[in-house]
Amino acid sequence: MAQTILVVDDEPQIVRLVRAYLEEDGFRVVTASDGQEALYVARHEKPDLVVLDVLMPRMDGLEFTRRIRNERDLPIIMLTARAEEVVDFRCRSASAPGAPSALICVLRKDLSLNQMEQM
Repeated sequence: MAQTILVVDDEPQIVRLVRAYLEEDGFRVVTASDGQEALYVARHEKPDLVVLDVLMPRMDGLEFTRRIRNERDLPIIMLTARAEEVVDFRCRSASAPGAPSALICVLRKDLSLNQMEQM
């Protein structure tokens, strides 16, 4: 069964782009457009990893991270141009040029590490 990735961003074109790359690489993708919706989706879909924007309406990525980490240790990769906002969290930024292929590499590494930690 394919691993599930939750992609959260308020910009539909970014969601479509990230989704396309992930699905092409064999991942199952679920999406949300803000932190509140992401909490609902994460609780019901139980993703293996989250790709998350920081700046979003209703609930931003930092608040989502605080709340979901109170419930479970879920790997989170933040897509942001403002890396200083994620300093207090165990996550990575994939906002550099060439990010789609770099993102796939980071996802695979994080998912593998998470699986090994659960053994």
